[in-house]
Amino acid sequence: MNLQYIISKINFDKKGFTLIEALVAISILLVVATYPLAQLSQSIQQSRYSEENFVGTMLAQEGIEIARSVRDAERLSMIDAISSNDIVELSTLSGCITSFPCVALVNAAGTSAISNMGGDYRMYQDPSSKQFMQGNNLPSSYKILPYQRTIVFEFIESTRDPVTSELKGGIVTSKVTWQQQNGQIRTVTAKEVLYRFQ
Repeated sequence: MNLQYIISKINFDKKGFTLIEALVAISILLVVATYPLAQLSQSIQQSRYSEENFVGTMLAQEGIEIARSVRDAERLSMIDAISSNDIVELSTLSGCITSFPCVALVNAAGTSAISNMGGDYRMYQDPSSKQFMQGNNLPSSYKILPYQRTIVFEFIESTRDPVTSELKGGIVTSKVTWQQQNGQIRTVTAKEVLYRFQ
């Protein structure tokens, strides 16, 4: 009888031990499974951060290129001026001051301009062409992006002509700002010195 009692006790203990083994195995499996998921989540966040940073940098550089093209277009439109004193190819940009920055207007045809719209510096995206736009009176179908771009121009005192006292160049600053999904504000700034043609 003692032997049967001991055998029944061993079987009972063995069942309990199997349950503990199962719980430990499940716990280990959960710990091991969460690590790759955490890595995947971090990888997705890094990918999103890189994409946002790339787009912000591209938009800031585009702002500089638009400012350069506006300066060049002013020069070309004034090429028939009577005297060199009539040529002021930085006049549009000179209105883009720190307290009232400009926006770079780009339409679907790729035509660009600089404007003091004031207040609305948001970027939009055309859903069909995927082209980025900025400006007023855009179609409601355009997607509002989290990016805002401002363009500021400041004359550089050291470029002043000693004879005419005319300022010959300045710094164009194209600044793109956006808020990441985690709430952090990111900014990318591109700068370039632009001179009047001689």
